[in-house]
Amino acid sequence: MIEKKSIIIAQANEITRQRQQFSLLEKRVIYQIIAKIRREFVEGKNGERTLFNDLCVRIDEKILHECTAKNDLRAVREAMSSLRHRDICINKPDGGWLDVNFISYAEWQRQGRYYEVGVSNKILPYFVELAEKFTTFDLYVAVVLKSKWSQVLYEYCSMYVGRGNKTFFLDVNDMRERFDVGDKYPNGANFKNRILEVARKEIKELFEQRQSPLYFEYFPDVKTMEGRRVTRYWFKVHTRESDEQQLAEFRDLQQQKFYILGQFNGLFKRDKKYVKRVAQEFDLHPNIITPFFNRFRKMQKEEEPADIARLTRYILKEDYGIK
Repeated sequence: MIEKKSIIIAQANEITRQRQQFSLLEKRVIYQIIAKIRREFVEGKNGERTLFNDLCVRIDEKILHECTAKNDLRAVREAMSSLRHRDICINKPDGGWLDVNFISYAEWQRQGRYYEVGVSNKILPYFVELAEKFTTFDLYVAVVLKSKWSQVLYEYCSMYVGRGNKTFFLDVNDMRERFDVGDKYPNGANFKNRILEVARKEIKELFEQRQSPLYFEYFPDVKTMEGRRVTRYWFKVHTRESDEQQLAEFRDLQQQKFYILGQFNGLFKRDKKYVKRVAQEFDLHPNIITPFFNRFRKMQKEEEPADIARLTRYILKEDYGIK
């Protein structure tokens, strides 16, 4: 079994964003190769880090055999052979392009019980720290994901986990091309259920088991819908830290709301309908709770008690439109 040890690997966004051409096992082999490159040629001091020569990467056979269902040596060989014949096409910022195989050769050293893989110096910069933009993701999660759609969307989520609101859009046609779906699932509902929903459930399950640092939710972009047909989805990435922070903020907001309404029950005890209207506005517009709470607390400290009810009504009416 694969050891549940977190190994952070880096993958260039330029690679992540291009059309996906890899089978599930091929991608698992790729993850192992990238992790090995980082350990030996980026983070470690043993590997030769020159970008002017091709790199030779040795991987213990057990690591790759564990990527298969039954330690299937033939499946690993077929995946290696397929990777050697697959092209990666990269459009460069200066208008140029690169067309290269992911690995230049693969060899099984039976006596040494390891695989030897050649990595071209052309593709190497996209998988080491010298590349400008990287995606970081957990090797264990990437390897144990059963669906290749889960792996692809996990990579995308990792791209945005460190950005502002952790939100990104993907066009359906673009996903079909990048995910190499072809003519599969032409019906929008099938595409959603067979690809997006499968990936969401699998990654969320690992998150709930505390084996994944993130999960995602997705929603149709109603502004770009063509009738009932969804043409674009937006994705929201959640992390344990962000969820805990949101929960803490929600609890603070609820405490502020309960404090205000509790005070109002005393200030406006003869006008319960007014208190109810304020509560309804707070539910509809929770963003106004904290600003008003801060002003209300300041008012309680600085104003005469007899003036607070009058000032409160004035502020809520003039600044928040609550009558």
